[in-house]
Amino acid sequence: IMDSRPKITSNKTNREIWIDILRAFACICVLLVHSPAKYDGQIPGQPVLAPANYLFMAWGVSVFFMISGALLFNKPQNLRVFYKRRFARVLIPILIWSVIYIFFDDFFELSDKSHLTRILSIPLFEQTALLWFMYTLVGIYLVTPIISIWLSNCSKRDVEIVLGIWSLTLFLPYIKLLNPDAIAVIGANGILHNFYGFIGYALLGYYLRKYTNISIMSLRFLVIVVIAFGFPLFVFFSNLLPVDVLNDSMSISAALMSTVAFLFFKGLDYKDGLLLKAILKIAEYSFAIYLCHMLFLKPLRYWLTDFHINYMIQIPLTALFVGILSYIFVWALSKIPYSKFFFG
Repeated sequence: IMDSRPKITSNKTNREIWIDILRAFACICVLLVHSPAKYDGQIPGQPVLAPANYLFMAWGVSVFFMISGALLFNKPQNLRVFYKRRFARVLIPILIWSVIYIFFDDFFELSDKSHLTRILSIPLFEQTALLWFMYTLVGIYLVTPIISIWLSNCSKRDVEIVLGIWSLTLFLPYIKLLNPDAIAVIGANGILHNFYGFIGYALLGYYLRKYTNISIMSLRFLVIVVIAFGFPLFVFFSNLLPVDVLNDSMSISAALMSTVAFLFFKGLDYKDGLLLKAILKIAEYSFAIYLCHMLFLKPLRYWLTDFHINYMIQIPLTALFVGILSYIFVWALSKIPYSKFFFG
């Protein structure tokens, strides 16, 4: 059912405001996931809160892909125009931030490869773990014009069939516990290889935005919430399965939590105010904050490890501090010429 409710929109961008707010909270979740001090097993709360923090905050990156699909798949795209516009906004920041992090990371972990070798390898693969998101986004951009044409000519049922096939791959982290060889079905010769990956999240975002109108007070939404968070909690506290099996974005539990977050922010009613304006400012700089936050977070994480501050306090305070520093840095950099090349 199409969502027929009137939408509150941002005056500046004329977009549905819930998407901007969802983007801001996804950015906050990424900060929280990256904020724990370096693991040494001696910090109070670390053995429990370290995996729990990752498990229940890692949906942030998946939601970023869902937002991309919701916005980009919405209408057919002119291939040349789309590629020129989108890749100019992504490829240049990839190059700039790859070079920045190649030298920055040397302060913490020396690489066995020369700087020149790593710089020449930028077009092939990411040079720092943070930028994997950018490379995956490039892959989604490459197929967006094709998928957009298909979506403009297909039915809701067609989309559900494709999502259903994709959802089968999300059970692989659990299946491989019974049979390690099961993971081979997503390999280069695997039967599900072409349906595996974050492109499914982009399609899911498109589907949820266009076809769903679930009230967050409804029983149906409550059932989704219970399943999405109940299963991970059961695994976490029962010790029947290793928690690591849940720490995978390409798992059914991660997809369900991402779906809950997407539907929750889509279904809320928003009122204008200072808090809303602050959240929209975070949303405006969310991509830039993602790219630069490790400049502040990585040295802080190493330094905080020596103080053994309880994770319950250390994680949110670190995320808040790094978020503020990143926002100030991005805001200041945005005032100088050519800053768009840094942040797209």
